[in-house]
Amino acid sequence: MAIGFGRTLANWVMGRKDNMENWVEDSDRPNQAMQEVKRFEKSIKEYEQRYAEVLQMHNAADKEVKRLEGLVKQLEDAAAGYDASGNQEKALDCVNKIVQLEHDLEVVRVDLAEHKKNADITQANWKKATSGKEEADRIARQIKSTHNVNKGREITSKHFDGSGLNKLKDMQERQAAQTQLLDAKDQISTASKENSVESLIAGAAPSADVQAGAVMARIRAKNSGETTHSR
Repeated sequence: MAIGFGRTLANWVMGRKDNMENWVEDSDRPNQAMQEVKRFEKSIKEYEQRYAEVLQMHNAADKEVKRLEGLVKQLEDAAAGYDASGNQEKALDCVNKIVQLEHDLEVVRVDLAEHKKNADITQANWKKATSGKEEADRIARQIKSTHNVNKGREITSKHFDGSGLNKLKDMQERQAAQTQLLDAKDQISTASKENSVESLIAGAAPSADVQAGAVMARIRAKNSGETTHSR
């Protein structure tokens, strides 16, 4: 969007000398400039809505991670208690459930990481659109001001003397420099966006054939450590 805006401005201010008269007389240029500003305003609203949606999904995934982690902890404590009392059947039931929950937990953690990445990207785009809108406002005001000045010279626009032509060339060069600045910012912003895309980190989910004995050993070790510490 910002690139298109910069190109539009370049077309307005980088015309040939034989088109300068039409540019001066074109009363619609300020309106066209404001239309470009409104495009930025629309993008800002869209990014705000998108960010709210992504953030909602992120918070839901984060809540689910915490819920599953709590269930795993609860079952670990229960398995330790059953194991200590000699009820191996119940302890094994708890362990098997833990295996299932830990698999679910890894899946949700992947979702959480993806939502976090999307939220960061959307927020960066919102900041870019906000900055672009401020720049567009400034340039649009300058276009309007330049238009008003040139409009006052409309009667003599066909008979530029050397001084008047030099002033117009100076205005043209300044606006061209502003267009180049916008293009440079667009290139930097585009490169930053590409570099900001993070690789999704997904831990390997537990396989379906995880041995219950391994989980039980972990619980016993943890329970043994807590007993020793309490003494």
